[in-house]
Amino acid sequence: MASVPRALRRVFLVLTALAVTLLSSAVAARPALADQAPSNPNTAPYAADLLDWLSELPRRMHTKVVSGQFVSPNYGRPEYGMPTVQDAWDYHVEELHDLTGEYVGLVGFDPSNRTYQGGTAAENMPDFTNFRQLAKDYSDQGGIVHLTWHAANPFSGAHAWSTIPSGHTLAEIATTGTAANTQWMTWLDAIADGLQWFEDNQVPVIWRPFHELNGGWFWWGGGSNPDFVTVWRHMYDYLTATRGLDNLLWAWSPDVGQAFGTKVTARYPGNGYVDIVAFDRYGASYTNRTYYDHFRSATYGKVLGFSEVGLATGTGGNSTVVLNEIKTHFPDMAFFMFWMRMSTNFSIRGNPGAADLMNDPWTLNLDEIGVSVPLPTIVDDASAAFTYGGTWTHSADPLYHAGTKSVSNTAGAWAEATFTGTSLRVHARKLPSGGKFDVYVDGAFVASADTYAVADYSQAGVFQRGGLAAGSHTVRLVLNGSNPASSGAWVGLDYLAYQ
Repeated sequence: MASVPRALRRVFLVLTALAVTLLSSAVAARPALADQAPSNPNTAPYAADLLDWLSELPRRMHTKVVSGQFVSPNYGRPEYGMPTVQDAWDYHVEELHDLTGEYVGLVGFDPSNRTYQGGTAAENMPDFTNFRQLAKDYSDQGGIVHLTWHAANPFSGAHAWSTIPSGHTLAEIATTGTAANTQWMTWLDAIADGLQWFEDNQVPVIWRPFHELNGGWFWWGGGSNPDFVTVWRHMYDYLTATRGLDNLLWAWSPDVGQAFGTKVTARYPGNGYVDIVAFDRYGASYTNRTYYDHFRSATYGKVLGFSEVGLATGTGGNSTVVLNEIKTHFPDMAFFMFWMRMSTNFSIRGNPGAADLMNDPWTLNLDEIGVSVPLPTIVDDASAAFTYGGTWTHSADPLYHAGTKSVSNTAGAWAEATFTGTSLRVHARKLPSGGKFDVYVDGAFVASADTYAVADYSQAGVFQRGGLAAGSHTVRLVLNGSNPASSGAWVGLDYLAYQ
């Protein structure tokens, strides 16, 4: 592994940030297609701009998913060979750059003290000082700062992986006069002080408290659903209204490895208290779209991401699995964050495929953060730009883009559109009875696309081609049967995207 002095790396990052700034200023200003209003109406412009930029990413053709790596809790991880936060930073960020030539776009930290080790209430006081300069420097270079708080138990002083004592309720921490509330407010004041430092330095923060709220391993996972909403809103109101912190983007983060149900939906605090819906998912299979389909609906209208992912070293895991599943099943995800090296090494650096992941055209790394790019033009199936031949049924369907679909299972039926650009993407529904269609560009056969999938999901990118000559092109999609695994030959055309 090449050894590069850290001082030279800092120079490189500063120059990279300058280049990004110059390029950003050179791009003509234009509104994003789906600006998302922050939950806090007083959100600082630099934080609101970050949210707008994240909300735009799913519409890009490439460089559309921010790479991320969790680095360390405040106290380092001496038991895993990283006694300080700087040691963890060197392993997860600097050595990943040495290996791949790229710096991640998002870095994660945790202000907790002694989360596993327990300790007294005083020893569990949150602390930002061991990582805040690293985080600020990265933000100054264009990176995104993501903070997760594994809060200690205010009822017992135990670590996050504990329970609420019998006879007590979660709502007590939001109830003035209770012992739990007195302890909680001491810690919450320390959290506010730490976040204030970031606001004073104009650092936007993705703030993720009470994550994996639908599991049973953290103390905040116990208690009733209304109690959880009360506690979330209490923290939100205290940090935003009482303490005036306007640099926060609030990430609500369920664990998608758990069954979907009211423990998830009834614990959603409301759109006025959430900016980002960020899922936690470990393992090599990411194909369950129940959570994704529910929260990507217009009812919520939030930026989506994977706030924790991880693959176990030595189990055949490959870092590219995460991105490939995003491409195939979760195209609206704006970012992913790998967890750190522990007794199981979940990090990007610790798994095969790191270089492939970091250098994939979809991956958006530090040198590309904040850069505006032209967005593709969308041509909906119901647009007059489309012409159809053969048997098609055109109807309304809320699962499709713009609420319309064009469906056929007749071999030889075709759909055609003309566009001006150098790249093209076709979106359709994928389902167990999905069929195939052949793609012709300017009269020449290019490839076959298959809409069969074990799971049923809509708005899937089923064909993409770049490198076309600049100018006008005509694309024709011709239905052509199905693969042997499919129970039918149905094609549900949704839209084209080109640029």
